[in-house]
Amino acid sequence: MTGRLRALRRRLTSDRRGLTSLEFGLIALPLTMFLFGVVEVGMAVRMKSALQYATAQAARCAAASARSRAMRGRRQWGWRYPPAPSP
Repeated sequence: MTGRLRALRRRLTSDRRGLTSLEFGLIALPLTMFLFGVVEVGMAVRMKSALQYATAQAARCAAASARSRAMRGRRQWGWRYPPAPSP
């Protein structure tokens, strides 16, 4: 019985045919998770940038709109802006 177990152990430890598949299986999951993490971080950075740009454009639009409304009111009542100061 002990001789059979030794022979089986020797046969299994010397067989290298499935080693590449085993190594790939052990590495594939962490590598895939890392790649998806990199993509996810990239998407988050892109979204943050898009939101910052949209906020800046909205603020710019609101400021321009308020300025044009203020100018329209002054023109309607005949107000004039003071002349620009000379240097």
